[in-house]
Amino acid sequence: MKYLLDTNVCIHFLRGKYGLIETFQEIGTENVAISEISLAELVFGAENSTNSKKNLELIEVFTNQVGVGEVASPTGWFTFQSPPSLFFKNSGISSQPS
Repeated sequence: MKYLLDTNVCIHFLRGKYGLIETFQEIGTENVAISEISLAELVFGAENSTNSKKNLELIEVFTNQVGVGEVASPTGWFTFQSPPSLFFKNSGISSQPS
């Protein structure tokens, strides 16, 4: 089964709450995805946080492990791209895996 996460679940995961790390390990990150809208919300929140560099790095690691879907695309309503270079392009963080 595939899971499309909303922004709040992503935030809880990144904060290590509710046993989500273990849950994701059980179901496999290949079965988890977020929308480009959730990614944009995460990046917006990170950029406006007190520790934006650290938070952007956490988001980058997270999104390199899960799928990021485009809500509307020429080929359909929801497709996936990886890595999410569009949102990290201007943040000073590389979207390429280290």
